[in-house]
Amino acid sequence: MSRLLCGRARRNITPEEKDLYGLCGLMGIPYNGIIDDLYVRVIALQKEEEKLLLISFDLDKAPNPQAWLKQIADRTGISEDRILYLAIHTHSAPLTTVRANERDWVKERRENMNRYEEMVLKKLLEAVDEATMNMQEAEIGFGNGQSYINVQRNAVFERVNENGKTEKYLHEGMNMAAEIDHTVSVLRINDTEHQPLAFFINYPVHCCVMFCNDYDGQGNMGISSDIGGNVSAALEKEYPQATAIWSSGAAGNIDPLMMNSFTYPDFNGCPKTEQITDWKSLKIFLNTLVGLHHRDIKKVISSIDHYDNALTLKGGIRWISVPSQKEEEERIRLQLVRIGETEILGIGGELYNSYATEMEKVKEHDHLLFVNHNASMIDDANYILDDETLKIIEQADLISNRIPGGRTRYVRGTVGKALLEGYRCLSEETK
Repeated sequence: MSRLLCGRARRNITPEEKDLYGLCGLMGIPYNGIIDDLYVRVIALQKEEEKLLLISFDLDKAPNPQAWLKQIADRTGISEDRILYLAIHTHSAPLTTVRANERDWVKERRENMNRYEEMVLKKLLEAVDEATMNMQEAEIGFGNGQSYINVQRNAVFERVNENGKTEKYLHEGMNMAAEIDHTVSVLRINDTEHQPLAFFINYPVHCCVMFCNDYDGQGNMGISSDIGGNVSAALEKEYPQATAIWSSGAAGNIDPLMMNSFTYPDFNGCPKTEQITDWKSLKIFLNTLVGLHHRDIKKVISSIDHYDNALTLKGGIRWISVPSQKEEEERIRLQLVRIGETEILGIGGELYNSYATEMEKVKEHDHLLFVNHNASMIDDANYILDDETLKIIEQADLISNRIPGGRTRYVRGTVGKALLEGYRCLSEETK
């Protein structure tokens, strides 16, 4: 019987202190310090002639997918549909990649960003080479558990105005009553002595605890890999021979329980937002969430009692088109990677959690995971809002719409059907 092989590697992609000048993050905020390190991580799998690569960046989006995916494919002989290429979407890492309609603050820093990208590419290729050239016999197990560090973030606020009419506000907040997925999933890859070689973790939450941290008291941020990167680093410290990839699930409408800002109803019922900028306070929030999440992941890891090395490794890519209220249709890139009875569906955007819940009901294999921010810079689908949110946005009496992605104009009733059809086609192709 042929053997399952696994290779893994990671490289530090934190810019040096001297190179921070000129780098910026989301909203153009410059950097002036380092809170914790950033990494690129690679897991390589092989069964006979079938090969897969799982690649993750501690960045907001995976850099230059069109150029770099081709380079990796040419270098390894692994086709692009077998390379999952994701970012953990930390909001406190340097921006990369030329982006559509770049703002002036990006253009002014483009030369510095290009130099940073050159370093990231060098480290990426080193990690890919190490992972693919140092394979060893392996086995894979899967487990699920629960982790309660996330919350639905689309909240409707109401107040009665002076005329007695109820006014509604849709705003990012803490919608504690809304049902969301708290499932944390873990693929554990062991060597023949049952020692961990790699982990692939999946959980729906935004990595935005450290965003807008005022690192130097002058409005500049400190770099941080946030929840995802810190959880990976904690596992790698505990298992020094292992590489741990953390991936964001369908978290388009999910925030961490604690983050850099809080919105709550004032005494009139209107949304009121307060910002926490002190980076040391935010670091306490981050440490708390990482500690809780790490504990929950460890419970899943220890619960896995079945391993297999007779696994199918497959991959496929499919573009779906969805009607839009704009003139052109919206395009969403889907990629399905299959590892035995586990399917990982990569989304080229930020999928709302309710879509994942519905698609989970019709899964073709034992396990179906969703990964946001997969090669999204090829053609970013942005936030993929669900029908309930689109309906609220369309209400005539809604006087405020301040949720991320709220200007996205998918046509209600069309996205879910297109996603389901795309998934079914990919699942059939990868049998």
